[in-house]
Amino acid sequence: MKKHYSKLSLAIFTVIALLMVAGTAVLAHREGANDPLSRLKQALAAAGAPALTSDQEQQITALLTAWKATAANLSTGNLESDEQAFNDAILNVDANTALSEADVIGTDVAAGTTARLKAVAVFEISILNMLKADSNQVALLVNRFGTTGLSRLLNSFAESGLHGHPDADGN
Repeated sequence: MKKHYSKLSLAIFTVIALLMVAGTAVLAHREGANDPLSRLKQALAAAGAPALTSDQEQQITALLTAWKATAANLSTGNLESDEQAFNDAILNVDANTALSEADVIGTDVAAGTTARLKAVAVFEISILNMLKADSNQVALLVNRFGTTGLSRLLNSFAESGLHGHPDADGN
């Protein structure tokens, strides 16, 4: 009987320990989610780069806020109504109108993509310029993560504005 209680106690202790670890992980994730710069701060620390100055934090946070407003306004024109007209033309077996609407949709998508790419370029270059201002943090990030890694980090900020993710890494 004692052996049974010992195994039960061990099982209960294990479950409690796992719950404590899981709770700590959830809290750590929430703290990171409240700080949109947490991924950048972690990357700088991993690269051995100086931490963000309070001025940099304020500037980048303001840039992120402005970016989210800009990203929310990037659209592809009247894509929804154009697609409806395209579908209606197909259902009405009207090839000329369907082909015409296909051209309109293609033009709208291309214009929207071009506008988004230009906005992303300006946004990401602005972040890089803020990081170059103090201690050339960019060079240290490139040394640690390579250009692809740094591009992914910058893209995560842009994507968070485009898709409304609360933190920069999209989690």
